[in-house]
Amino acid sequence: MFSTLSAACVVMVTSLASGHALRGGIDVGLATEMCPGEIYGTALERAYLLESRQADYPRVLIGDELWRYLSLGLDETEKLTTPEDRFLGMLIRKEMELTCLDADGRRILDYLGPGIANISRPRQENTAVKRAYQFALDQHEHWLSTGNTQLSGRYAILRRYFESRLALGGLAAAKS
Repeated sequence: MFSTLSAACVVMVTSLASGHALRGGIDVGLATEMCPGEIYGTALERAYLLESRQADYPRVLIGDELWRYLSLGLDETEKLTTPEDRFLGMLIRKEMELTCLDADGRRILDYLGPGIANISRPRQENTAVKRAYQFALDQHEHWLSTGNTQLSGRYAILRRYFESRLALGGLAAAKS
């Protein structure tokens, strides 16, 4: 799970830095392999609905089942005392630190937050984050100039997310 969430953080920053906005959803649940490489199940459906109907702007939503899975795992590891259990609990906490509550109360992948900042290389990260932030600024300005309030509003939210996290990487927000 940690690899999946941290990789998704890298994908979000890289995608935005490359000028490609994306949305996503991550959840867990039962699934079956219908044929080799073809998986179907509730988690896939929920992830699709998170991305297509609820994400609204470039972000990755974390599903309720994934959050419940992590929370229960953490609760269980805290009851146990072996070094392996303590390590697993630490790993689950690190996974949870890769998420946060967004302004609308939805749990999201915090791809610029402290959880990823603590494990990334600052120089490489700052370069990609600067480009991703510039993309968010450019898109916000572009959609404002065309009068598209829906898209300018979405990029305004993305811009606020970036500006709330830039200091973690030692970066400054653009002047309005």
